[in-house]
Amino acid sequence: MKFHLAFTILLILTPLTYVSLLQGEVMSSSYDYGYEFGYVHADGVEALITFYNTSLAYVSPYFSVQENVCLNLGVPAFVQNVISCSYTIEQYPNYSVNKTFTWETSIFFDGEYHITSHQVEGNRFNLTTTWINTNNGTLITFCESNFTDSNKVTCLVPLHFLAIIYPGYYAGTVISGYGNSATAYLGKGFNVSIQQFYRYHGEWFVPPVAFSGYPNTGESAVNGSAHFYDGKVWVTWGNEGIQELYNYSVVIVNDSVYTFPQNSLWFQNGKPFINNTNDCGEIAPFFYFNHSFSPQKRIQLRFARPTVVDGVKGETFYLPFPEYVYERENGSCIPLYVSSNMTFQSCQSSFLNKATSSTSSSTSLTQESNGLKLIKFSILIAFFIFNIVAIVLLKRKKV
Repeated sequence: MKFHLAFTILLILTPLTYVSLLQGEVMSSSYDYGYEFGYVHADGVEALITFYNTSLAYVSPYFSVQENVCLNLGVPAFVQNVISCSYTIEQYPNYSVNKTFTWETSIFFDGEYHITSHQVEGNRFNLTTTWINTNNGTLITFCESNFTDSNKVTCLVPLHFLAIIYPGYYAGTVISGYGNSATAYLGKGFNVSIQQFYRYHGEWFVPPVAFSGYPNTGESAVNGSAHFYDGKVWVTWGNEGIQELYNYSVVIVNDSVYTFPQNSLWFQNGKPFINNTNDCGEIAPFFYFNHSFSPQKRIQLRFARPTVVDGVKGETFYLPFPEYVYERENGSCIPLYVSSNMTFQSCQSSFLNKATSSTSSSTSLTQESNGLKLIKFSILIAFFIFNIVAIVLLKRKKV
């Protein structure tokens, strides 16, 4: 009886275990694809959004582009400025799919959502959210523009703004589901660009770092990929998951120190500057970042022809110390880690260098994948051997 019970349990659990391992290999998690950043002081965020292609998977719900930020007003206030995209199908007289954009604003701070909704037109939008302390509380202003018409909504929250909440609430503009925790499934051809800024003391700057994939709202998306170039993050069809799109970097060309990304705010000896400086002294990203750079020409990066590195065109670059720089390749910013002097005989050399690095990474991933497959295969073999042994023992028992 004990044997039969153990055999029955194993017979049930073993295939389930194997199936679950297989499912773990193909199951995909949900993400928010777009332009996310963190850890800057700000009193506003702005996103320029262009819809080139909004293809979704056949069974996908609608999707939205959400500009999100969480404010500390003594209590968390989750603030959203959203363009939602939905579809209607007309079968008569001619079959057609009509796309509809809706502008929605939302503030959640006292146990409920305060929402407005307006239908808008166009394929390019400017979403801007600002906040300012007044005697009566925090005045939050939502703006939307399709570069022809514009709309504005204001909301006075009877609490005062203290700071931005970042842990678990990264600021930025992301592509996700339509609403109510929905997941959008991006389709082949999907292409939306997002250009992001934050406001500090009335001026607009590019975030010092950017990443994509961290859920920062209840909705999510799958089958997406994000790439940074031309000052924008382009969200396309793929399945990349969490990605670091760029990080702060410094290169020296001639006697000028250039910072990346362009139009981000930096400090040099306590004075703010943007893009480049000729002065000596310690420089550092603006706010919250402990990283600093002493602009000394310690590492040389030399190309055989003019190449764009960190947004600067040249043949010879210098780095203060080992770091990632961003080389322009096929329109995208590709991170290249440099730890010693490097000379590239041609533009293809840098690609080969990165390919070698990628190959070693891919090899380790392949080994890990092969190891997992070996475990799965071993479990399956053990299952069949156990069944054969069990059948033989049962026959002997009957005899």
